[in-house]
Amino acid sequence: MRFLNAKDEEELNIMAETLPKIKEAATLLKNLSKNKKIRAAYEQREQEIRDELMRMNSAERKGIKIGKQEKTIEIAKSLLSFGVDINIISKILD
Repeated sequence: MRFLNAKDEEELNIMAETLPKIKEAATLLKNLSKNKKIRAAYEQREQEIRDELMRMNSAERKGIKIGKQEKTIEIAKSLLSFGVDINIISKILD
C-alpha cells in the first residue's frame, strides 16, 4: 500500500517503474478514478464496510457491558451465600 502514500504522480511513476505490482495497482487505480460509476460503487461499498464495523464494535461493547453486569450479579450472589451483609456487598460492587 506504499504507492497510496506517494507524494505526487512522479513519485508514483518512479515506484511503478521499479515494482511491477505497483505499476499494475497504479494503473488500476487511475482507471477506477476516471469512471464515476465505479468510483461511486466503490465508495458506497467502503461506507457499508465502515457501517458494519461500527455495528460490530457497538455490539461488542454492549456484550462486554452485559458480561460485566452478569459477573457482578454472580459475585453478589456468592457473597450473599457466605453471609456478607447486603450493604457491604453494595459498597464493594458499586
